[in-house]
Amino acid sequence: MLPPYFATLLVLVSYFLLASVYFGLTAHAVARAVIGPVPIGYSLAVGLAPAMGLVSAGTYSLLAAPLVAIPLDYFAIVTVYDVETLLGAKVLASHVVVAALGWLGLSSVLLLL
Repeated sequence: MLPPYFATLLVLVSYFLLASVYFGLTAHAVARAVIGPVPIGYSLAVGLAPAMGLVSAGTYSLLAAPLVAIPLDYFAIVTVYDVETLLGAKVLASHVVVAALGWLGLSSVLLLL
């Protein structure tokens, strides 16, 4: 039998991996629409930042998770894509909307199962 802390660690790591892939794919869709063609590797690197913020702050408070994840997402977008501040804000706003709507759609489908 596994100790309880191992199961918790396994859940957090799997949640981080799934969230980083999800945010990476949504960042790729948004960046292709706003910036133009970008490599998928850049988008997956951008997806690591909000996933890290959600997992780290989400373990303490669900209200604090977006307050940590959104600035990390903005910093990752501006740094990885090497865009200016205003274009980074446009990509961030689009990414937040696409990620939220995608999450609502996925959770609605999962509720129907």
